[in-house]
Amino acid sequence: MEDLGPLWPGWHAERVGGLVVARRVGGLTDYQLIYGYLEQVEAKTVSEIVVICKAHNILAQWVAIAEASQGEQRAVSS
Repeated sequence: MEDLGPLWPGWHAERVGGLVVARRVGGLTDYQLIYGYLEQVEAKTVSEIVVICKAHNILAQWVAIAEASQGEQRAVSS
């Protein structure tokens, strides 16, 4: 295994066999897991994994907004 270092925030990547495997640093909320955020992604090249991780970071931002909105709606309903 070859450690690829911190190529992008929030992820740790390494080569495993012929793949680049990136794992999310830190835990995910249940809401993030339910709505499609993955703890680990795999790709054939570093370029490909960078694009995938960037897409997941964008997804995480949108999911955080949705999660916060859900919390606001609960507060209003109570």
